[in-house]
Amino acid sequence: MLRVGRVLLSDARVTKVGIPDRTLGTHPRVAAISDPRNFDVVVSNDMSSTLASRAWEADVPVVLATELEKPARNIIDNANLEGLARCLAHQAMRIAGADRASVAWTTPGKRLSRGPTLLFPQPIGRLRVVEDRDIAVAPTDGPLAGAVASATGSLGTATYGLVESPEFLDATILASVAICAATQCSKPVTEMASEVISEVRYAGLVIASKIA
Repeated sequence: MLRVGRVLLSDARVTKVGIPDRTLGTHPRVAAISDPRNFDVVVSNDMSSTLASRAWEADVPVVLATELEKPARNIIDNANLEGLARCLAHQAMRIAGADRASVAWTTPGKRLSRGPTLLFPQPIGRLRVVEDRDIAVAPTDGPLAGAVASATGSLGTATYGLVESPEFLDATILASVAICAATQCSKPVTEMASEVISEVRYAGLVIASKIA
């Protein structure tokens, strides 16, 4: 959460960042938080935190890095690399005029020794993946994380890709989804695809694109 706070503080549109402790120092826009009703959105890794539970009870939007088993009112989950990869897939379908897209992302773990492979942006390169129709997940123990999405339709082909350090990705995605949740109604991450992509780019994440 320290990195998420720093990403939010780097955004001049954010007037106040509330945290339960003083890990962000004495920045003038940092405040101790005990009552989530004084904030537009609460960010948490999962719903185990007391602050997230209080926010949900008070009808304050909650943005989670993890995925819930069932959707819940005012909770935007999956604010992570998978969620961003699915946003890229939605964007690719929109730009290409397609009704389906292929999407893949990396996940921490031991690299697979067998199975189909997929080419991720360099310097990640080719990884073996677990496939489920148009969705592929690539375990990797490397220092970088990445995602690719592509769609072909009536308007052509749109392909998106990214590669970054997992720490920067996690913080940037979570902070960017929080900003979207604070400025719009609470919607699933993929229903804010264009907005989320715009925000992560604004925060410094480079997303390569190829439209043909």
